[in-house]
Amino acid sequence: MGRALARERARHVSHNILGWLWDGIVGPILERLGHSAHPRSGRSADAPPRLWWCPVGLLSLLPLHAAGHHPRHRSAPGTGGAWTADLVVSSYTPTLAALSRSRIRRSGPTARRRLAIALPETPGLAALPAVADELACLRRYAASPTEVVSLVGSAATRRAVLDELPRCDRIHFACHAAQNLSDPAASSFSLHDGPLSVADIADLELAEADLAYLSACQTATGVPDLADEAIHLAAAMQLTGFRHIVATSWPVGDSSAAGVSDHFYRELTSSDSGAEPAIALHRAVRALRDSDPTEPMKWASYAHFGT
Repeated sequence: MGRALARERARHVSHNILGWLWDGIVGPILERLGHSAHPRSGRSADAPPRLWWCPVGLLSLLPLHAAGHHPRHRSAPGTGGAWTADLVVSSYTPTLAALSRSRIRRSGPTARRRLAIALPETPGLAALPAVADELACLRRYAASPTEVVSLVGSAATRRAVLDELPRCDRIHFACHAAQNLSDPAASSFSLHDGPLSVADIADLELAEADLAYLSACQTATGVPDLADEAIHLAAAMQLTGFRHIVATSWPVGDSSAAGVSDHFYRELTSSDSGAEPAIALHRAVRALRDSDPTEPMKWASYAHFGT
C-alpha cells in the first residue's frame, strides 16, 4: 500500500509540474509566437510548426515538450487542456552552435547502413526482454535485409561498437545506460564488456552521422550542479555530428520503449512523414500519450535533439 501511495503522489507531482510549465513558461511563449490555435484533429500530413528549445540552467532538466494540463483520471478524459504537442513539434539543442553545425548539409551520399546495438541481457543488470521487439521492428522497416548491421548480446562489445559507428549513418541503442552525476563525461551505454562513455563517443569522427535513436534510460538527463553545460549522452551524440537524436530524460518501461520505437520507424518510413525524425517521434509520443494521458511518466520522457 505504501508503494502504491508513493507512486500515486509522484504521478500527481508530475501533473503539477507539467501544468506549471505550461502556465508559466510554455503557454506564454507559444502564444507570443502565434501558436495558440489548435490544429485540425486527427493524423494529418501537415505537421504542426517546428520549435527548437534551448533552455538553460535548471530549466534544461524539465520536459518543455510535454508541458500542459493533462487529465489526471481515466474516468474524466476530457478534463485536460492544451499541451505543447497540440501546437508545435518540439526539438532541443544543448547550444545554438550545436544546432547550427547539425544543419550543415554534407555532400555526397550517406552510408545507408543502420547499426543496431541490442542487449536483452547485460552482465550484472536487469534483463530487457522487449529489446528483441525493437530489433525486429528495425529489420521490418529497413529497405533491405542487409541494411541493418546488428550487434546483439555478447557481440555488442565496446570495440565492436566503436569500429562500426563511423561506418553507419543511423544507429539504434537498445540497452541500459547510466548517468554519472559526479563525472558527466563518464555517463555511458552499458555494453556486454563494459561501459561506452560520452568521452569515448566524442573522440570519434562520424562523417556519415545522421540519426541516433537512444532507447535507453536517462540518455538526455542533465546534471543539476552542471545544468548549463548540457553534458549527457544525447548532447554528446549531437556534438559528435549526429543531426537527429531521440533520447529519454528518465527511466521508461521496457514495453513502452518497444512500442514507441516501432511507431517511430513506421512513421519515418511512411510516405507522408517525409522521413523527418522529429515529426516521426512527435506522432509516436502523441499516440502513446493518447492511449493513457493520465500517466505522463510513460510518455513525457521522449525528446528529439537536433535539426
